[in-house]
Amino acid sequence: MEFFLQADYGERFFGWISYALSRSERLDPFTHVWSLYQYDQTNILSLVGSYKFTPAWGVGAKLHYNSGPLVESLLGRYKDSSGNWHGVFSPTYNERLADYMRLDLRTDYTFKFEGWNLYVYLEIINFFNSPNPQDIGYNEDYSQTMTIDNLPRIPYLGIGAEF
Repeated sequence: MEFFLQADYGERFFGWISYALSRSERLDPFTHVWSLYQYDQTNILSLVGSYKFTPAWGVGAKLHYNSGPLVESLLGRYKDSSGNWHGVFSPTYNERLADYMRLDLRTDYTFKFEGWNLYVYLEIINFFNSPNPQDIGYNEDYSQTMTIDNLPRIPYLGIGAEF
């Protein structure tokens, strides 16, 4: 199920909201059991808005939320005859990590010249510095876990030209 609503108020404001509710499953051909697919994201929400204070200066924001990624549970571990450790994992993706939420902010200013424009922008990706877990990692003997997080807060300044 999907929902999408867009608003456009002339030259100054536009925005949209979208939401998707879904469930992705796969049938195991050997066991004939349905289970969640690795890339299932049950809830996906996006909010986007942009406002122009003047024809040259604008601000924008994007909020993105989705259900956390699925991982296989660690059921056990063993050491082979060569002394190497191996993890034993569940046959399905049965454990969901924390949800993903990211707010990106942007402001830009355009300098107009005869026949071309120069614009400068400042953007901050993941403004709240949310960890947004992406996967699980393990130490050499699978006795300790660590969460592998997605992007940290990233501010950047850019310059562009349009001819």
